[in-house]
Amino acid sequence: MTEERFRRAFVILLVVAISAAFVAMIRMFLLTILLAAIFAAVSRPLYLQVERGFRGRSGVASAFTILVLLVLVITPLSLLGGAVASEAVRVAENVRPWIDARIAQPSLLDDAIRRLPYFEYIEPHRAEIMKRGAEVVGAIGTFLANSVSAATRGTVVFFFHFFLLLYTMFFFLKDGPRMLRGVML
Repeated sequence: MTEERFRRAFVILLVVAISAAFVAMIRMFLLTILLAAIFAAVSRPLYLQVERGFRGRSGVASAFTILVLLVLVITPLSLLGGAVASEAVRVAENVRPWIDARIAQPSLLDDAIRRLPYFEYIEPHRAEIMKRGAEVVGAIGTFLANSVSAATRGTVVFFFHFFLLLYTMFFFLKDGPRMLRGVML
């Protein structure tokens, strides 16, 4: 009897450990899968109508439903993103000549500093101010480089999760009720 209890306890402990390891492995995908389930549930009526139109071919109906949703959601978001990006480029183009002029003629910066009120009090500390300014510029450059790197990583992760969302949605639309019945048993 104790050997049987030990075996049961060991199997239960093994199942709990494997389940915990599995959840730890997929925890970064859980939100994406949950969103796919929610989007699939919301778009289920559209899917059912499309499936009737495709005479019961669930795979084609699921793919077509996702395509329709992409066109209806992604197109406006892409247009908005394009407008924001073009505005950012326009602002950068307007600022660039001003920055180039300051870099090409360092005397402009020196003249601007000399026109500051109370310049005579700043003059003795000028070397220290320039040193600190160079440090600030270096820190800003490092920050910008790190930001670009993080944005690149973020973009790759976003597209991976977006693909996972679409892939999961496809199967939730196609086999959702059957999966739900299987889970409920």
